Amino acid sequence: MEFISHPEGRLRPVRIDTTQAISIANLKYIYDYFLKDHLGSVRSVLTTEQQTDFYAATMETAAAAKEDALFTNVSATASAKPSGMTNDNNNQKASKLNGDVSITGNKRVGPAIVLKVMAGDTISLSTWSWYTGAVQPPASGVADIATELLPLLTGGVAGNGGTHGGAIPASTSDPLLSTALSHFLSNNRTYVNTRPKAFLNWMVVDEEFAGVSSPNHLGATQIPVCNAGDTLKAVAGPVNMVIRRNGWIYIYLSNESAQDVYFDNLVVNLRHGPLLEVNDYYPFGMQIPGLSTQSYKYQYNQNRYKYNGIEYDTAFGLDEYEAHYRDLDPQIGRWWQIDPKPDYGESPYSSMGNNPILHNDPLGDTLDFPDASPEFIGQFYDAFSYLDAHGVSDVLTNLQRISAHINVRFLIEDDGNTLPSEYNPDDNTIYWNPMNGATEGSVTISPATVLAHESDHALQFKTHPKQYAKDTDPKTGADRQYDNKEERRVTTGQEQRVARALGEIKKGQVTRRNHQGHNTRVSGPTSTQSVSEKNMFDLLKREQEFKKLNPKVLPQRKIPCIGCDGPRR
Repeated sequence: MEFISHPEGRLRPVRIDTTQAISIANLKYIYDYFLKDHLGSVRSVLTTEQQTDFYAATMETAAAAKEDALFTNVSATASAKPSGMTNDNNNQKASKLNGDVSITGNKRVGPAIVLKVMAGDTISLSTWSWYTGAVQPPASGVADIATELLPLLTGGVAGNGGTHGGAIPASTSDPLLSTALSHFLSNNRTYVNTRPKAFLNWMVVDEEFAGVSSPNHLGATQIPVCNAGDTLKAVAGPVNMVIRRNGWIYIYLSNESAQDVYFDNLVVNLRHGPLLEVNDYYPFGMQIPGLSTQSYKYQYNQNRYKYNGIEYDTAFGLDEYEAHYRDLDPQIGRWWQIDPKPDYGESPYSSMGNNPILHNDPLGDTLDFPDASPEFIGQFYDAFSYLDAHGVSDVLTNLQRISAHINVRFLIEDDGNTLPSEYNPDDNTIYWNPMNGATEGSVTISPATVLAHESDHALQFKTHPKQYAKDTDPKTGADRQYDNKEERRVTTGQEQRVARALGEIKKGQVTRRNHQGHNTRVSGPTSTQSVSEKNMFDLLKREQEFKKLNPKVLPQRKIPCIGCDGPRR
């Protein structure tokens, strides 16, 4: 199983010990959260996972194969350590660089690495350097160092997804990277001629291949002075630098002076932030590859629920959205199957009413939301997803399958008084408020459960109209306890089943034993917590945080009115 869906995102299982097989004991679950737009399209994915990647170029023979796979110019510049560089007997090799590349065998660009970074990532860099003898000036009569750096940079960016699946050709990216590199070399490295022109360099470029101008994102640290008798000296790069833009960081060692400079133990520490994915779409759901990006993480399965919250399938090169009832081709903005509830004023293959900016259709067979706000439609599908994740969306699903259209409208309050949700067969409409639960005694059911209740009435009316009429008739359907037989059927059946699946009632409990109860203002379509209760807990939490920061100060507190907006708990 790749993930478990929940209303706000997903649970993603990952192995605790990656060297061991998958087992219950060797799994932990990571929460990923989806940030959606007004159409329900996933625009960003955030995670609670904390992951740090550690990269090291030691130049030692035992680690050469692994380091060559991660870095460039490791084995190509590795050399036996010279006398006087270090007293550590375990350290046998270092990267030897010399700026006079007119001499065969000399290299002026050492170990280098390009890493994908996302906004919010944190990075730290360090290395060690050593030289001996008098300081020499930069080599003359040699080509500009940019001629060596550019192929390494462009190749590294392309290898880390910089071409966005081939959507951006090298003919477009190379000139942009060349400009960014030239600006970096000219403006972001301070050279002191009393030391070799040798640096630990780092350069962050964004998704448009431009250098990021945020503080310290383009920089270099020149190596320190080595006097006679000195051993390796530390060269510190940025420490815990927070990346401000999605893109790539290019890290490399260089020496342009005409003398040998040795670098050892280049270390890169990349701590991933919460941002995993960024998605941008054309109007009918095709992703814009140049603007969409994702983090590179081990054991990460990319989110496939994208436009309108529909699953995107790339199998067999089809690149289609697989909605609940039919498949959407985002390239032409049309469904592959006809609409089972056609609007004869438009093609049965058209999607989103030919207005994808205003309308969405996450199931491929949408209910009607006359004059509804995007927020209300999003809340409806949040409730549907919540029911679906708990295996109790069958009534709503069956309601979608029938040929008749059902309206869903926001239940407007009457002069500040909260009205109960209802299904009205006269205008074929479910009236529902995504912020109103229902409470009887000590039990509160969520707006999602209320929606399932009213949907069952609508389905019964559409599929069994005679039975519905009989059970709601004051003479043939009267019921002292539940008002009528139809309310008894839904309250004792569908309502109990849904509430139990959602964990709103425990074994042996019932939501209510009649058709009574009062509305409770809750914090969301899937919540059973009253607004007043939430406000009280938020207040207490703020007080606790205040006391931790100010242990000697007692804040003034007003007693919250616990029963103002909801039931007394």
